[in-house]
Amino acid sequence: MRAAGMPNVVRRAQEAVELALKAMLRHVGVEPPKQHDVGGLVLPLRHLLPSEVAARAERRATVSKWLRKEREFAFYGDVDFLAHRGVRRGGRAAGQR
Repeated sequence: MRAAGMPNVVRRAQEAVELALKAMLRHVGVEPPKQHDVGGLVLPLRHLLPSEVAARAERRATVSKWLRKEREFAFYGDVDFLAHRGVRRGGRAAGQR
């Protein structure tokens, strides 16, 4: 994957997880707030979710929190966003020419 597209991949992944968690909240009758990371709101309500969904609620909440942070770095200018992932500016992995 080209490094130039990485912020977009992070954004899309974060949006997908956010929408899934908000759907879980709606399923149990809770209108989700207008914020990106709602994973912490799902956890206390997981007993109301179908067992297959509830079993993975904690993992989804963890991923949501991580992706929200990564999205902020990707979009709001963390200089090291790609550098700490082994990618240099220009889209090449460290060590490539």
